Amino acid sequence: MVHYGKNVAIVMDTLKKYQYEPSTIQSSEKCYGELYQFLSDEGKAFSREEALLWSESLITEGMRNPYLPAINRLADVYEHGHILAGHLRIRVQLTDCFQSAIDSYVASLDLCNGYVLSLRASCTHFCGFLQCSNVLAVKDISYKTLDSYRDFINETDGFYQKKKKNAGHFLKFLAINELARPAFELYLNNRYSSKCITFAELPLESQCIIEKSRHTEGNIPAKEFYYSIKDMSEQMEPFGYSDNVISYTAFYLKLLYIFLDRESLGYCRAIADAWLEGMGDMVFAPKRVRTVRRALDLYDDYSVTGNIRPLHRPRHLGSAYERLPV
Repeated sequence: MVHYGKNVAIVMDTLKKYQYEPSTIQSSEKCYGELYQFLSDEGKAFSREEALLWSESLITEGMRNPYLPAINRLADVYEHGHILAGHLRIRVQLTDCFQSAIDSYVASLDLCNGYVLSLRASCTHFCGFLQCSNVLAVKDISYKTLDSYRDFINETDGFYQKKKKNAGHFLKFLAINELARPAFELYLNNRYSSKCITFAELPLESQCIIEKSRHTEGNIPAKEFYYSIKDMSEQMEPFGYSDNVISYTAFYLKLLYIFLDRESLGYCRAIADAWLEGMGDMVFAPKRVRTVRRALDLYDDYSVTGNIRPLHRPRHLGSAYERLPV
């Protein structure tokens, strides 16, 4: 029982953070007080099973267990150090900034009323989570808060996955209206986020190369790099590239864009190569690394000439002979 009071305090602070009703808070306090007395009298330590048995002994058959949510939350804190998302709900009063953004997004949609209501609920859930994390305006959204939201969603065993997808659509709308970074919508998308890597996770050699190239004259700003990907993809079509190749080329470049945006970097080939070399073994198979490098070669041609040069194969790393030790 040494940690009982501390863990109860974590639960109560979390309920207040998520703006639970006073009645729920009072009910939880009553549950924890009575449960503590029972465990002390019986000389037992807290466990989810013991607490559930105690609570079920207080109710008659057919009644709903009023203490079940409180017990699950306290057990989560014992087992995980915090309340799992599946045992929390978000119903906070949104700031004017978030509410206005959601209203504008919903008004831009030409969908049936039922689906619009579902999207609004997902956006309200997302903004409510941000607000509970002390993010009070769209401009304050960061990669850290997106990481927290993704972790929160993943604790629900898929129950909230649709909300994450809808939150991504909302972020895309914000990006189109210059209210958020385009990278945020991509980063929340599992297809991209599962392959994202931070600067700190790269090998020291790659970090040093990137730092030396950070302020190189002529680096393409991350946002400009992102918007050029679409035009480059469109230029690949007349040369007979398959839809699959075009799609994956854009995918690799967008992955690089997320890295550049997150680390406040601009595009240059030295940074791109250091990023690829550093993350290759962790994210891409060896054959895929060569494919990504080919995508960078195509982009280099495009960035210099404004055109695709399919037959041009730059050898940025030199020949195998040139790479032999002296």
